[in-house]
Amino acid sequence: VEVTIPEGFEVDELPAPFTVRHALGSFRLECQVKGSRVIFERSLRLGSGVVPPEEYPALLEFMGRVGGAENAMVTLVRKG
Repeated sequence: VEVTIPEGFEVDELPAPFTVRHALGSFRLECQVKGSRVIFERSLRLGSGVVPPEEYPALLEFMGRVGGAENAMVTLVRKG
């Protein structure tokens, strides 16, 4: 996903790169500034479509970590 930085603003803070690997899947998030754009690269890979009931708590924990990373914010400040 690419987002254009509004004129007169600059990036003050980006989310740190985040990776989580689990037997149920993996997730990666990276953000970077290129010129006047913020580029978000995300990858979510899930294993089997069927999760046994005993693995459900682990799935909830994994998806909670993914959700937390997805909610990380980019902070912009006015230039000058």
